[in-house]
Amino acid sequence: MHTLLYGIIGLAVGWPIVVFIGWPLPVALPVVTAALGLGLHALVHVLSSSAGAVFLRATGAQPGGAAEGSYFGMSAIDALVARGQLDDAIAQLRVEQYAYAGQPAAEIAQRLADLLLRRGLVEEAAQCYGRARRAWERVPTVEGTEGQVYATRRLLDLFEGPLANAAAADRERERLRVGRAE
Repeated sequence: MHTLLYGIIGLAVGWPIVVFIGWPLPVALPVVTAALGLGLHALVHVLSSSAGAVFLRATGAQPGGAAEGSYFGMSAIDALVARGQLDDAIAQLRVEQYAYAGQPAAEIAQRLADLLLRRGLVEEAAQCYGRARRAWERVPTVEGTEGQVYATRRLLDLFEGPLANAAAADRERERLRVGRAE
């Protein structure tokens, strides 16, 4: 239906152009009409896609709806991980990690930390878990509390294991103990 509408608009705009230029009407009019209609269709598509992307980024709205528990762009990360392209997923998350606030920022930092750990980048993973925990602290929901506990436990595992930092491990243990008492 919209293609017909663009064709009609192309015809309305195209026939004065064809007459003004002096081209033979039966040959040039269909060509100009089609070109204008397709051009208008492409322009509307590009503008609506760009405007939609700007709106989603500016408002934090989610294309699939908030009920899906996913935010803009994470499905692309999931696809990269599923194809085994961990380095590409890590690069994408590194770019996106500062573009969001609140729960999306926490989820991105946590996901980045998980992937970095899979790649053996333990110190950078610990930094990302710390960033995730700080972001989760600003999420006043059950998910925020669960996210804090997850990040803290992961940090505790790293400090007790590969990072071998007993003082930091004690701080994380204390953080877990105090968190349960509240």
